[in-house]
Amino acid sequence: MPYITKSKLNAIIGATNIDNLKLDVKYLYKPKRPLDFFNRFEANRLLAFRLLCEDEEKFLTEVYTPLEIKDDTYTLVFEKMRHSYHRVNDCSTLNNQYLNFKIPVEIKREDESGWEIRVKDFRKWVKDHLHVYQRSKKDFFSQMFSDYHVTQISPDDMIVERDNTGHEDVENYDLETLEPLLDKVIGQAYWFFEERNIPSYFGKYAFLAKTPEKLPNGAPHPVVLEEFKSLYKEPITKLLKEWYMISLNPDLSFNGNVLEKLGFQSCWHCYREQAI
Repeated sequence: MPYITKSKLNAIIGATNIDNLKLDVKYLYKPKRPLDFFNRFEANRLLAFRLLCEDEEKFLTEVYTPLEIKDDTYTLVFEKMRHSYHRVNDCSTLNNQYLNFKIPVEIKREDESGWEIRVKDFRKWVKDHLHVYQRSKKDFFSQMFSDYHVTQISPDDMIVERDNTGHEDVENYDLETLEPLLDKVIGQAYWFFEERNIPSYFGKYAFLAKTPEKLPNGAPHPVVLEEFKSLYKEPITKLLKEWYMISLNPDLSFNGNVLEKLGFQSCWHCYREQAI
């Protein structure tokens, strides 16, 4: 069964158009915990996340509406970056940082015919030789520069590398410790409003704390909303996602065919090793 990371799970929701979802908010947590401080957009993101953990095929058929993908600019090898799913949950690339490569000017001279074909060929070459890059960057670039006569850019300038986008540092909870903690923080969130004599539903406007002119009449001071957001709303959001994952899909294992329909591709590293 294929595996993905927590950050990739979040990426699926981030790439989904959830504006018009009509999911029942009572499934955010427990029926007796309505969590009325989440607005519709926030609730939809959480409910979509829960459904993806619980039933990815239902998510694909009933919820998933991909956002429009931007046109290719031919500046990077992985222009329309696809996330990977893994054959094993201990694959060495599972939590790798983001890696990409700039396309050298020698490859994409737009004043010469056939440049788009050259870019396509160069991208395939890089993908086919990533295992060389993992073993030896020197060998990788030496072979590349020789095969494509690259002279106007250095290896260091070609590499685009940064921390894994969307990665969240989270505790490794079990359900017995997570659920009491979640109940406690939710209780504190409601007490935050109660001791200030403020209806808890105003918490749904916390995202407007930095644009107070857009707040509705009667809303609490922006400082109060910002405090609620950082102390309670954001932690509860992360804890709810952990609760969904641990209670519904603790291994983050999914159907490979469904993942491919969600825009994923098989990991070049662990599936290549399987084929060898």
